[in-house]
Amino acid sequence: KQLILSSRHLKPEFIDSFLTEIKQFSPHVLQAYPSTAFVLAGFLNMTGKKLDIPYVYTGSEMLYPYQRELIESTIGKVVDFYGMAERVALATECLHGNLHVNSDYSYMEIVDEQGNATDDEGFIVGTTFHNKLMPLIRYQLSDRTKWKKGKCLCGSYYPMIEPIMGKYEDIIY
Repeated sequence: KQLILSSRHLKPEFIDSFLTEIKQFSPHVLQAYPSTAFVLAGFLNMTGKKLDIPYVYTGSEMLYPYQRELIESTIGKVVDFYGMAERVALATECLHGNLHVNSDYSYMEIVDEQGNATDDEGFIVGTTFHNKLMPLIRYQLSDRTKWKKGKCLCGSYYPMIEPIMGKYEDIIY
C-alpha cells in the first residue's frame, strides 16, 4: 500500500505524470527528503497547483524554513525527523513542532568539544539499543544541537532538542 516514485524523474516533462499518480493514489503521508519535497512544491507553485496530502514526512537532510514554508503551502503539513545511517540517535517532530528524542531507540547525549555533557550547544553522541551485532557506544556525530527545556503541549514525555544546526564540517569560514 505504497507508491514509490523516482526523484530522478522529478523534471518538468514528467511533473504531470507525477501529479496524476499521486492524486490517483491519494496518500495520507508523503515521505521524502526535504530537497525532493521542495522541488515538487516548486513545480506546484510555478503551475499554481496544489496537492492535498495531510502530512509530508521529511528527514535525512536539513529542513530549512523556506523549504518548510513552500512545502506546507503547496502539499501538506511537514513533520520532520532527525536520524542518520549509523542509527545511534532518532528524534521525531510532533505536531506542535518540537523534536522529541526517541529514548527507546537509543541513548543520546549532547557534549562539548572536550566530550563533557552540556546544556549548551554541542555535538550529538549516541549509543544504539538495537544493533546487537555491531553496537555503537558513545558514537560522536558532527551534528550539533542543544536540549530544549520545558514540556511539550503534545503530552510526550520524550526529551526535546532544538532543531539540528547541521554538521560541524558543513560550515564554511
